[in-house]
Amino acid sequence: METLAPPESTCCATTPYTEPRLNYDVLIHITSFLRQHELVPVMQTCEILRRECTKRLITTGPLVRSEGGCQSFCRFMLVDRPTRFKLLRKIDLNVGRDALITSTSTAKLLTEVLLACSRLEELKIFCGRLCSGRYDEYLIRLGSHTFKTLRKLTLNCTDADIDNAETMVVVLGACFEVLEELEIYNLFWLRYAGPLPHLRKLKILMSDRHQYYVAFLSILCPNLKELDWDYDSNFIPRYHPSEHLRKFSAMTQRRFESQGGRWRHLECLSGHINVLYEASLACEVDILRPRYVCLIVNTDIVYLRDLLNQTRPRHLILDIELSALVEPPEFPAKKLVSTNSGMMELSLNINIGELKPEALPASRIIASIVRLFKRLRIGTFNLDFTSQPPDRYTAGDKGIEPVTNSLRKLQATPFIEQLADGIPSLRHVSVQIPLNPRYEWDVGRSSEGEARWEQCQ
Repeated sequence: METLAPPESTCCATTPYTEPRLNYDVLIHITSFLRQHELVPVMQTCEILRRECTKRLITTGPLVRSEGGCQSFCRFMLVDRPTRFKLLRKIDLNVGRDALITSTSTAKLLTEVLLACSRLEELKIFCGRLCSGRYDEYLIRLGSHTFKTLRKLTLNCTDADIDNAETMVVVLGACFEVLEELEIYNLFWLRYAGPLPHLRKLKILMSDRHQYYVAFLSILCPNLKELDWDYDSNFIPRYHPSEHLRKFSAMTQRRFESQGGRWRHLECLSGHINVLYEASLACEVDILRPRYVCLIVNTDIVYLRDLLNQTRPRHLILDIELSALVEPPEFPAKKLVSTNSGMMELSLNINIGELKPEALPASRIIASIVRLFKRLRIGTFNLDFTSQPPDRYTAGDKGIEPVTNSLRKLQATPFIEQLADGIPSLRHVSVQIPLNPRYEWDVGRSSEGEARWEQCQ
């Protein structure tokens, strides 16, 4: 009897097992979402990812948080000079309140790296002091060098002594000719520094309230366009302006005006309201943005009024808390008055905190705005409402979301009606409510002086 073999089935055919192969383009794209410390273990997997992660780590700007980390970074860069220094555009050295350099090995390595940076564009240094000791050999080498491409320098060294100032000036001196943006701590370095002819943007953080050399600062930075001036609350819990220092600042600006001791014009002036008032800058500005202004405190209103009269801004920007705008009825605050005859744009950014729209005192908000600003010649008024989380909320906390979501129900129409009636010079109003489009109106006046407005399309 003949037996039949079962027919072969193509469904049962087996193929050799092969491991899945990932596309390297996908892996390289994934590395773009990784933080710097997450790139390091990926670099150790294969040659292709090591090369790509190294490139990404260098081009994004290494962040160094300790002296040991500084040494590791320097050795990492010096291993392959021709390739790695061509990619380096930014260095961020942040060791907090500690000294950046405490040993000869760190001084030597860091000097070698800085001298080899042929394409460096931004350097950030945050430390208590640059050097805890004398490393003259390396400072001389660095002082004779010129950074030809460095445009932005942050030099926040909190210790105010002669040795630290001299070291800071060495770093500054290497980029005097090309530097465009500078963020620096205090002004004691001014007595040792040379001119910064190309500097356009300057941010100053003060820890010593008696370091005011406004006239000399304008001489060293004659082409400055943006100035931000504040104080470090870790050293000065509350900054109370000194009328004596304010008069001294104004006097020196007049005295050295012929030598360039006074800026004629700045594009933007920002900073703490008390610091700006004491500095008494006698120059016109396009944008004035004082911070920490409380519009229900008479001293702040006096300071702001003085700033408006001295700087004559085209655009005033105020970021305030709702509690700093709505005054108690029993304690009416002073009004703002300006001698500036030209039209001004006002941007008022109000943080309502945790209040919901139904709890907002809308009528009192408008009444406070009209009372404060009706004597200013405001042509354009930008009113923005925000709901930023209080300090107790962490990033990603959803506790503030209901406030933001319900804020979108706030009605914008009542604001235009009362603003147009209350501020005679008004020509244009815009209101921004979260999760809503910006509402805009053009405002006009009838022959009888009655306000009329039309919403822009």
